[in-house]
Amino acid sequence: MTSKNDPTGIKTKDLIIKTVELGFLYFKPKSSTWRSAFIKRRGNEILCLLFRKNGLDFRYYENYDHGISLDEKKRITMIGGNIFRNHYNESKVILNHKALVIAEIFERGGDIYQLISKEEGIAYKNSILYQGYKNLYKETYKEKIF
Repeated sequence: MTSKNDPTGIKTKDLIIKTVELGFLYFKPKSSTWRSAFIKRRGNEILCLLFRKNGLDFRYYENYDHGISLDEKKRITMIGGNIFRNHYNESKVILNHKALVIAEIFERGGDIYQLISKEEGIAYKNSILYQGYKNLYKETYKEKIF
């Protein structure tokens, strides 16, 4: 989801390939919040990369003992753990690059908590810029309708 002209960006497809190469497993989430999940276990720790339409979330189980299950259609359900939401909108970092760095550090056995706990971006509905456009169009259409 990066621009073709952005040399520092990494496309979502390339991020997925690299995470699978690092040993992350693909699962289809039962929840419609996420489009896909890539999960890796390291001892008692589990890191989940969760892809949404407008962002990328991390779910982290520091001392996993339960909370992830598969239904009869092989869709994953997750409860517990710490979840950190990251939005593409107004993010100060390139989220796909951040996810790759975190996945690589997790694979090497490093501490990722400080990296994943810093949430990036803002939801569109909470964006001041988005709200400004929304209100502008609301007023414009209100005048034409009535």
